[in-house]
Amino acid sequence: MTQPQDRLELEWQPEKRDYDEGFQALNRANRATVKLLMVVGTVTVLLTVLGAARGGAGEAVGTAVPLIVVGVVIAVVMPRMLVRGFWRRSPRVRSATRATVEPATGIEVTTEQSSVEHPWDSIQDILETERIFVVRLKGYRGRAFFPLAKRGLKDDGDVDRLRTLLRDHASQTADER
Repeated sequence: MTQPQDRLELEWQPEKRDYDEGFQALNRANRATVKLLMVVGTVTVLLTVLGAARGGAGEAVGTAVPLIVVGVVIAVVMPRMLVRGFWRRSPRVRSATRATVEPATGIEVTTEQSSVEHPWDSIQDILETERIFVVRLKGYRGRAFFPLAKRGLKDDGDVDRLRTLLRDHASQTADER
């Protein structure tokens, strides 16, 4: 049976920056920006080659430059706009949050609107940023996650305990796949 001192309790008020870091970590893990820029680059090269083959190299370059600019804008600006929209439209992500991490069973996350239990076998992996642990859930093509804010712990030693606990269970889950 789990001893009360083995469990970790977190309480925090979510901030938009938590979700911004969470989505950035997901994008890095999924290499989303690289994939987007590769698609834009490939389309740009194809259009340039086709334009040059038709004899209008100047026209091909004139088409390629706006595509490159659009690709960079999408890769840099759009993720932040999506987080801002997500933050505004989802009141549940802005409400005070409490999480209990039980070594034997998993993680329970409670807000004013709901309480959800995530057994260890439902967790795909854990990403860590400066402010949060990003807990990714299985399924959902690696896009579903919830944050555990480090500031929600009682002391700095608890951050190391939580990191170890999450790492141990995430590696056990990966071994089962």
